[in-house]
Amino acid sequence: MSERPIMILQRGGLTEAPTVAGAAAETPTATALADWLQAFWQLDREWPFTAPETRLYCYWLHTFHAARWPTLLVAREQLVAAHVNMSPKVFESAWVGLVERGLLIYEGSDEGRAPAWGLPKLWPSPPASPTALPH
Repeated sequence: MSERPIMILQRGGLTEAPTVAGAAAETPTATALADWLQAFWQLDREWPFTAPETRLYCYWLHTFHAARWPTLLVAREQLVAAHVNMSPKVFESAWVGLVERGLLIYEGSDEGRAPAWGLPKLWPSPPASPTALPH
């Protein structure tokens, strides 16, 4: 297996960050992409996603695909919010909802650095459904 890079998303586009040891993984196939979408819609049937969560999830699938499935993408919240045309408050609610449901990985920023975003490895079965509906 070859190592997958961490990509940095900036106003000018995607650039590759230095390779991280241990980032080796298989590149997802078209079948894997279909599996991610199927898991998303299965969860949506059980507990519907909001429109911003749906838009953000599709944005991440598209962006990871365009970047050739890096391990992580590093991008500031403000930039991603602008890409998906969301206010900061709506954007935060959307990404937090996706993280809570197991569809997005968020590694927070520290010391002024941009956070890292990721898609979880494909699971053998879809993530567990929530035990309660939101109020």
